[in-house]
Amino acid sequence: MSSRKNTDRDELIALLQLRMLRVPDATLNELLPKQSPQTLARKFHHQLDDTIARRVASALREVDRMQVGVVTVADAQYPDKLHELGAEKPPILFYRGDWNLLDTKIVAIVGTRRSTEYGNDVAHSLAGDLTRYGITIISGLALGIDAHAHTGALEFGGKTIAVLGCGIDVLYPHRNARLQERIANHGLLISEFAPGEPAMKHHFLQRNRLIAKFAGGVIVVEAGMKSGSNNTVEWATRYGVEVFAVPGPIGRDASLGTNALIFEGANIVISVRDVIEQLPWDVTLLPPPPAPKVPNGVANGAATLFDVLGPVAMQIDQIARAASCDTAAALAGLAQLELDGLVRQLPGKRFVRVG
Repeated sequence: MSSRKNTDRDELIALLQLRMLRVPDATLNELLPKQSPQTLARKFHHQLDDTIARRVASALREVDRMQVGVVTVADAQYPDKLHELGAEKPPILFYRGDWNLLDTKIVAIVGTRRSTEYGNDVAHSLAGDLTRYGITIISGLALGIDAHAHTGALEFGGKTIAVLGCGIDVLYPHRNARLQERIANHGLLISEFAPGEPAMKHHFLQRNRLIAKFAGGVIVVEAGMKSGSNNTVEWATRYGVEVFAVPGPIGRDASLGTNALIFEGANIVISVRDVIEQLPWDVTLLPPPPAPKVPNGVANGAATLFDVLGPVAMQIDQIARAASCDTAAALAGLAQLELDGLVRQLPGKRFVRVG
């Protein structure tokens, strides 16, 4: 794809009007490549009212404030993969961040919102391990597995893409607001929904097809039998994308879906190599990034603890052994590092280096 061109004001207004009027995607897909958005919007002019005008004005303010990019099906930089969707392709995409990440090698990591500590750790570390091969992680910014996959990619210094089930300006879920902004600054946020559109259940099922289509492989870390992740798997299977699943404890709700996927033939994931060997590209391990320097002013004992920690969470007893100190001393040093914003504590007395 080529670099993004700027959408002029009249074109953007017409595009927003078409979205607010809920003109069917099939209609937009058929007509936008043949005529300008302005010409098409005039055909629906009789349906415009004050409510639509206010919503368009509000969306325009958000586009300006957040510097949102817009790509239509008629643009040269519209993703080739999405053209393959035919009538199911999104006619318009709104985005914030690095559009060129769609040209990279992408793997999806998805799973339940009701994830366990085990699933969160796996999503975080697996995302980080994949970024070490130059792979971009894509997910849906939901609570649970999605959020830990995005965070793992970023904390290992990699890139991540979040496909939203709401407008590009809507903070959903609100607990992920800081993560959403972080992805906008260091990755890519993308949505087919106009600014201001709220999160709706059917939006998430709709956006799953984009996650599956952009990805060269879909990894399900944890999922119940009725998880939304199964919908992503259905799309991936339809598109011929490799499906992977992480096994979990027998009988645990969060593992029922993944264990069933493995039983049905999904690739089992024990380590990152199980994924790398099945992907449709040749990838090589990138050189490790330089070890971060201990910040000035950190006491010797705390500095040792900082050196021991990395982007993968460690239990307090592991940290104490690696730092050759007792648990009480380790907790005291980690508390100081946490106050300095250098270390983050996770549930279960586990700690991870920030950034």
